[in-house]
Amino acid sequence: MSIYLSIKSVVTKTIKVLGLILLEIIRAALKLVLFVAAVLVLIVFCMWLTADSTSPKLSPLLTELVNTVNEHRISRYHNQDWCKSIESETGNYADKPSSTCGSDDENKPFDAHGAQLFALVSYAATKVHIAPTRIDIQSEHGRVTFARIDLSCLFGYAAYVYSPQKTYVTQERKPTDVRDMTGGWYYENRGI
Repeated sequence: MSIYLSIKSVVTKTIKVLGLILLEIIRAALKLVLFVAAVLVLIVFCMWLTADSTSPKLSPLLTELVNTVNEHRISRYHNQDWCKSIESETGNYADKPSSTCGSDDENKPFDAHGAQLFALVSYAATKVHIAPTRIDIQSEHGRVTFARIDLSCLFGYAAYVYSPQKTYVTQERKPTDVRDMTGGWYYENRGI
């Protein structure tokens, strides 16, 4: 009987030791996963901080986006979680009722044409590597006279503004940073 108790004692202690070793391995693996996640977040944050949103190289790409929107006679594009809408000469389309999406009570649900226009603008924006929440365009005689592209930003409000006829001056009451990007384009950072 004493041999049985000795073996049982050794097996019990071995299981406890193996359990403690396994627990330490799990703790170390968890710490490693958290460390890697923190490093990835830091890398993404640094990339976001150092991204040059005011590069003059963006001006022709933004102009191409605005020209695409204007060529299809679109005056407003809105793309947010709670609202997707487009206003054009051929009709105003929205995925929600006007009370929550858009400024016009004449919005109708997306049909094939409205969906095609929306997809066209969304694709043109991806070529510029931006995710606009809203694009507003004013034009006269087929030429764009003013455009505003509101951006999806994590910390604040920013927009690209196209004012080819005169120097852009912000209408914001709070302090706003406006930078000239060339080609009639401005980057407006309204902060938080």
